[in-house]
Amino acid sequence: MKYYARRCDVTSQGMNEGWCWGDGVFYTKYETDTIKELRKDFPDKKDMTNKQLLEWAVETEDLLYWTEWPEIEDTQWAKDSKGNWHEAEYCYDSGKPQVVKE
Repeated sequence: MKYYARRCDVTSQGMNEGWCWGDGVFYTKYETDTIKELRKDFPDKKDMTNKQLLEWAVETEDLLYWTEWPEIEDTQWAKDSKGNWHEAEYCYDSGKPQVVKE
């Protein structure tokens, strides 16, 4: 089983680093998807370059930020060999993640 801290809301891929929107209400794994979502959410910013738009969203508006999560301590998702997703959490007794909901 492969464990991930978060799942991308655009691609549904597991992620241990990426963009966190707000207080964790939305996640994007790739910068290209992040830009697409920003363009969709803020069509009035169409004159900005991708770099300017991302800087505006991060530095001016504080809408999102890029971060890394420790794969083990911050696990929330597990993907089995068949591609099925399961909720998971870090078990402090065993020192490793475990599936909590099948």
